[in-house]
Amino acid sequence: MSKKVVWIIGIAIAVIGLLFCIEQFLAASYVVKTGLKIMLFLVLPLIWALRYERTQIATILGLKGFTYKGLVPGVLIGAGSFLIILAAYAILGTFIDFPAIAHNLQSKLGITPANFLWVGLYVIGINSLLEEFFFRGFVFLNLRGNTPVWFAYVFSAGSFALYHMAIIAGWFNPILMTLALTSLFVVGLVFNMLNRKSGHFLNSWVAHAMADSAIILVGCRVFNIL
Repeated sequence: MSKKVVWIIGIAIAVIGLLFCIEQFLAASYVVKTGLKIMLFLVLPLIWALRYERTQIATILGLKGFTYKGLVPGVLIGAGSFLIILAAYAILGTFIDFPAIAHNLQSKLGITPANFLWVGLYVIGINSLLEEFFFRGFVFLNLRGNTPVWFAYVFSAGSFALYHMAIIAGWFNPILMTLALTSLFVVGLVFNMLNRKSGHFLNSWVAHAMADSAIILVGCRVFNIL
C-alpha cells in the first residue's frame, strides 16, 4: 500500500470520526458545524493535495477536459433519484415519526421552520458539493488508480454511508435505519460509477443536488411548510 493511499484512507477515517463526534457531542449551531465541515471536507484535502501532489486546483478538482455534455448522465441519475425519493416517501411516510425528526433538528442543530428553506438551499447547492468533493473527488478518484477498483468503490461508498449515520441517528427505527444506510451505500456506488467514467466529481454532484431537492421537499412536510 503506497504512502498516498495510507494518507487518503487515514484522512477519510479521521474526518468521519471527527464529524461523528461533532454531530453527536458538540453543542453548537448548524452554522458552526457547517464551518467545521467545510474545513474538514474541503480545506484539509486541498491543503494535502497542494502540499503533496503539487498540482493545480483544476487538476485536483478533476476539471481538466470538463464539458457540459458530460453531465447528462448525472442529470438522468439525479432525475431518477428525485422520483425514487418521493416514491419512497409516499410508500414509507406513514412509518416515519416526522415530529420526532423535527424535534431532533431543532434541538440539535437549531433548524426551525423559519430558517429551513435557507438551510435547504445550502444543503442542495453547497453541502452536496462538499460531500461529493470529499467522498468522490478526494477519496474515490484518488483510490481508484492506486488500489483495486472494488476497494475504491466499497471504501468510498461505505465511508459515505457511515458519515450519514451520525446525522440521521435517532430519526428512524432500526429497520428503517438499516434500509437508509443500505440505500446510502448503494447511492455511493452509483455515484462512484458516474465519476469513474467522467474523471471528475461534478456528475455525482448534479445527481446529489437533485436528490437533495427531493429530500428538502420532504423536509418541508416535516416542518409543515407545504
